Amino acid sequence: MHHTNYKQLGQKERDRIYLLKDQGLTNVEIAKRLGRDKSTIGRELRRNLHLKFSEYLPDTAQRKADKRKKLNRKQYYLDKQPGLKREIIRRLKQGWSPDLIAGRLKDSTGEYINQESIYQFIYSLEGRKANLRQYLRRAHRIRRHKKGRKHRLNTKIPNRTDIDKRPKFIEKRIQFGHWEGDNVVYDRHRSALSTSVERKTRRVIISRPRNLTAKEKSKVLIKRFKSLPVEARRTMTYDNGKEAAAHEAVTDSIGMKILLYQDLFVLAKGH
Repeated sequence: MHHTNYKQLGQKERDRIYLLKDQGLTNVEIAKRLGRDKSTIGRELRRNLHLKFSEYLPDTAQRKADKRKKLNRKQYYLDKQPGLKREIIRRLKQGWSPDLIAGRLKDSTGEYINQESIYQFIYSLEGRKANLRQYLRRAHRIRRHKKGRKHRLNTKIPNRTDIDKRPKFIEKRIQFGHWEGDNVVYDRHRSALSTSVERKTRRVIISRPRNLTAKEKSKVLIKRFKSLPVEARRTMTYDNGKEAAAHEAVTDSIGMKILLYQDLFVLAKGH
């Protein structure tokens, strides 16, 4: 029975996996060479495959692993702090936005956790099971109500494509590459985050635009998605806000089709 090494794979091992795979060795043979379990090699090849070239590349694999590790560290911190997690959920249910929660926790308890970590928790598997995203919508409505602002109706966006035109199979989440976009304004409307959630895998991309103008929003979207393969950027669905007015620039640049919710449907969405 061979010894199984539970230490995480590093760059040197990933380089060897690439070379051995290129020589035609099977996962079982590679595992024996590295002193690893065959399931470790299989998982590595599946999780860190280069999507565009459909092959395993060691540098890309290491970057993917480092990114997951960083995100997992943030989530692990909350897992070790169940009281903090409960407090975040309680305040979300009361309509607090993540930036307000982060600021209040720092002032009242001395605990520092930034709003982006809270967003990652909201979109994590645990957060999705608890449907925490619905409370972001509630916070958005409460802020507007307190400022006496009414929801805009009939926002005029040239050549818009309504969500009614979105193919029905997208609703079933069976094809990768269809995204839901949202904007979150915080710090008294001086800062913003742009979130994109892939419908099938629930992968989250968080961007920080300088403002919420249509030009800046399209610029950030193009920059974040142009490096992805075409199959990973099929459609994006947004609210019918003025920040989506430059949707044609996005489609022309990277081929991603932008779909827009109807005004009256915006507050009801959340799926």
